[in-house]
Amino acid sequence: YRVTPETVKQEAKKEQQETQTQQPQQPAKETGATAQAPQQPDKSKYVIDPDKVDWEALKNFGLSKEQLEKAKALEPMLRGYKSPGAFTIAGNYNSAIMKLDARLSFRHDKDGNVVLAIHGIRQKPELERPFFGHEFSKEDKANLLETGNMGRIVNLKNYITGEMIPSFVSVDKVTNELVSMRASSVQIPDEIKGVKLNKEQQQALREGKGVFLENMISNRKNPFSATVQVNADKKSLE
Repeated sequence: YRVTPETVKQEAKKEQQETQTQQPQQPAKETGATAQAPQQPDKSKYVIDPDKVDWEALKNFGLSKEQLEKAKALEPMLRGYKSPGAFTIAGNYNSAIMKLDARLSFRHDKDGNVVLAIHGIRQKPELERPFFGHEFSKEDKANLLETGNMGRIVNLKNYITGEMIPSFVSVDKVTNELVSMRASSVQIPDEIKGVKLNKEQQQALREGKGVFLENMISNRKNPFSATVQVNADKKSLE
């Protein structure tokens, strides 16, 4: 969200009025309607600049911009999230033909270029091998398989910088891929679905624990109760 100071808005309006008075009026069409230029998307709300996406390269995987728009996947992908659903990816590499179902996302490589990340569907989460230096305990595995969230914060190693980063870990429920999120990036509100949180509940959520809340109000104005917890894949509470 962008907040524009009132003074800037007034100056912009004044400048627009001056420009309009300087320019000759264009005659209206016979229908009386005035032609308007197509509205351009607001790039400031995107993590990924759509102009930097190599749309031609997507065709190598059997994808197109129009296909992503139709599936309502383009908007969340430009915002830095994965596509809501899976796509069938197909590619021919001379000596090999690849075909798989996967969720998609856009990422920046080390040179700042926008590349397509393919998150293939796995049979099950890979819990037997270390995940960025963390070895899962029996309790970690049980939580990830049961709820999709590990339920605590652990230090994960950035192999490029060597930094140990306190993180949440969750399972992508579509692809079974393990996903992490910095613990410092979570935002815990004071109220969830009409239920005010006390300090103990807020602290528990910050630690990755599940908190059971009663009498929340759904979007259809119906009361319901559920466990709320940080989900690293959704980058928010679920």
